[in-house]
Formats: sequence, structure tokens, C-alpha cells
Amino acid sequence: MKASFIAWGPNFKTHKKIKPFENVNIYPLIAHILGLKITQPIDGDFKALKKVLK
Repeated sequence: MKASFIAWGPNFKTHKKIKPFENVNIYPLIAHILGLKITQPIDGDFKALKKVLK
């Protein structure tokens, strides 16, 4: 099963299409936008979605 990911707001590039990615990568993206530090090991990787940000 696949999910759709649509992001909109001042932090995101417009009309950017990306390759499929694992959902665990959304957490580090949101943490980065909110300025939160990830202090424990996680499965997600910020690099996977970094290209969607301005």
C-alpha cells in the first residue's frame, strides 16, 4: 500500500515532485521545521526529504 504526501506552507518548495520514500522520514522533517532536536536514535532520515524545503 502506498500513501500520498502533500506539503504546503512557507517552508516547502512549490510544485516539487519527489520519489517515493518511507513514512518514517516524515518525523525528522517535521522536527527540523519546528526546530526540535532529535536526541534519541530514530529510523527516519532527514536527508530523504531535505530537498522539499526552501
